[in-house]
Amino acid sequence: MEEDEVNLYIPVNVQLGKQAITGYGKKEFKLILFAALIAFAIGIFVFALTRNPILVIIIGIIIISLAVVMVGKNVYNESILDNLLQLLDFVKSQRHYEYKYEDYYED
Repeated sequence: MEEDEVNLYIPVNVQLGKQAITGYGKKEFKLILFAALIAFAIGIFVFALTRNPILVIIIGIIIISLAVVMVGKNVYNESILDNLLQLLDFVKSQRHYEYKYEDYYED
């Protein structure tokens, strides 16, 4: 007996998990925390080289802001990071075949 393939339909504005703030759940907060830790490590390194605390603060704000913007989900449950990863998969999947045209039936 053949089984019919069932497609799961998830309507717009339905989130897949609980979210503390619209667009940000546990996964997103973990990614933002990870970015903050990376910003802290980079800040320590930059401060050791330059001894400029303003530069460290600016770098930290830029890294954390980018993380917040890139992992936030929209109403379609997609983020900029998800879109970039899908684009990367698409580019990797493309194959370019170079064909040489020859007309065998030409006189």
